[in-house]
Amino acid sequence: MGGFQVEVGRTVFWDPAGPGTIRCPHCATTIRLQGGAEAEDAWARLGKVIDEWIEGGEGICVCPGCGGRLGLNDWEWSPPWGFGFLGFVFTDWPELSTGFLDDLAALLGHRLIYQAYKL
Repeated sequence: MGGFQVEVGRTVFWDPAGPGTIRCPHCATTIRLQGGAEAEDAWARLGKVIDEWIEGGEGICVCPGCGGRLGLNDWEWSPPWGFGFLGFVFTDWPELSTGFLDDLAALLGHRLIYQAYKL
């Protein structure tokens, strides 16, 4: 069994593959964040919002499709990213079961973002 670490405070739980897309849950507008100048511009704008959130701000990003003001966790991230105040890092563990994740979400009373990857 591997290590376990608790992350406390404003933390970005990112995927090492980088951000692929974000999708507005209201109008389904999808913003590509990799592959080309338009994606680079979108990522630069979103990066400023992430930096603002890390520094204590709201972290609001306006959807170009519907004009909705969405927090970073309101977007549908692919691959999944999370922005939170509490996180758990499991190093060299087997993949966590759906039952365990459901039980943990119920215990915390909050939605979970689960990322599993190997370097």
